[in-house]
Amino acid sequence: MTLTQDQDTFQTISGDVMSANSSHAVNLTKVEITGAQGFSDEFLGSALGPLLITSDLTVGQLVKQAQLSTSYFSGTECFKNVGFLIEKDSDYDRTVKSILKEEVPLNLKARLNLEPCALKQFQIGSFHESQLGNIVSLNYTDRSVLGNASYIKLCAVLNRLQDQNAQSFRATLKTPMSNSTVKLFGSASFANRSFPAFQSDRQLSTGAKVGFLKSYFSNASDLQGNISGGLSVVKRSILDVADSANDEIKTYAGECFKQSLFFNVNAGKLSYLPSSRGAFAMHGFKSSMRSEISGYVPQEGGATTVASSLQDKFHKVEFSSKFFQSLYNPNITFGCELNAGNLTILSPESDTIHFQDKFYLPLVGYKTLGLDRNSSNLGGLSYLSYKLSIYSRFFFAKPISPLRAYVSFTGAKLSRSYNDFMSSPTAGFKSTASLGMLYKVGDFAYCNVGYNWPLDDRDPESLRPGMAFSVSLYGDY
Repeated sequence: MTLTQDQDTFQTISGDVMSANSSHAVNLTKVEITGAQGFSDEFLGSALGPLLITSDLTVGQLVKQAQLSTSYFSGTECFKNVGFLIEKDSDYDRTVKSILKEEVPLNLKARLNLEPCALKQFQIGSFHESQLGNIVSLNYTDRSVLGNASYIKLCAVLNRLQDQNAQSFRATLKTPMSNSTVKLFGSASFANRSFPAFQSDRQLSTGAKVGFLKSYFSNASDLQGNISGGLSVVKRSILDVADSANDEIKTYAGECFKQSLFFNVNAGKLSYLPSSRGAFAMHGFKSSMRSEISGYVPQEGGATTVASSLQDKFHKVEFSSKFFQSLYNPNITFGCELNAGNLTILSPESDTIHFQDKFYLPLVGYKTLGLDRNSSNLGGLSYLSYKLSIYSRFFFAKPISPLRAYVSFTGAKLSRSYNDFMSSPTAGFKSTASLGMLYKVGDFAYCNVGYNWPLDDRDPESLRPGMAFSVSLYGDY
């Protein structure tokens, strides 16, 4: 009898135990574990706590306690599969009487089979875009620091795209609380950028975040997602600003400080082409919302510091949604993506904010929207983008192959304000038609070869038409 089953966990109960009444008393004699190498006794004790809290249980209670332990293990994101088998312990020959029931308890044992993910990974990768340039990244991941399922990731990126030169580093730590689906996390980052559009030789950024992360999964609907929130602080330095820079750049020359509260939520249920290892979505949807409010972080005692009084005050929110549907087993897949964002300035004495907080949109067939150094205004305060795609397998390839031909229509609009956007919602849209082939396997391999036709030629200098290809390769060690 299968109690629960999904892509990450499964639990079973043997036939001879299944025939017993759920209220029948049981004596849990032992728990056998395989695949727990690298995890501390303290971690295993916390995960198995629901089973070990008492030995005087009923069959139904034992099943529920096993489900709680399974949820704890799967919530750590350290395991590909977590298997429980509850069966009679034929080697246990002592008779035990229950203090709750008159009948003789069943002597049962639980077998726990863990299949860990690669707990430690070193990954090196390179991304090349024919019209833009290269990105090289180095990542180190440890999913169980000190054997207690605390997660740490170190990431270094060297960005050499045509309109973006940057070096960045980020460290992230997540540690589970009493319930492994609730995690405390923190991150620190540093970036050294030189975007020509910003007309300064260096833009330094040092930041940190701290907050919580709650993951959830519904067995009934297969809906899964997470909620996160916390505090973010960033110190930014805009150095060596050119004399020809516009007033918006010069306003933020030197150092400035930002404190903000963030809240993010996402939910969805997606199924993927198995051979793509989670890269090619076939069915389902996924939606997310990201929100940030800056300049209104409460100070101790309600006081306002000099640093907070100089901050930009704004509210920033972004929505994104994806939907996929496949037909003909799954030879053809329809995809629809929609993204929108708005940034509301909350300072009555100001009509702008730091240019690094604004929206900038990459769009195939065009240069990045908002990064035009010849414009008097960088970025935008509102945007809307969409992508409609049809993916089809090649007749010479197997249906399970992660190689697909595609036709897509992509469009975006970036506006200086929400009012400008709403006054003429269809005006200013830039769109591109694309035709090509795409190959994706997890985080390891990506190749996109296609031709792009920009459908808006009113600004010839912003166009990037023609053949383009992107390729990335990552290796784990």
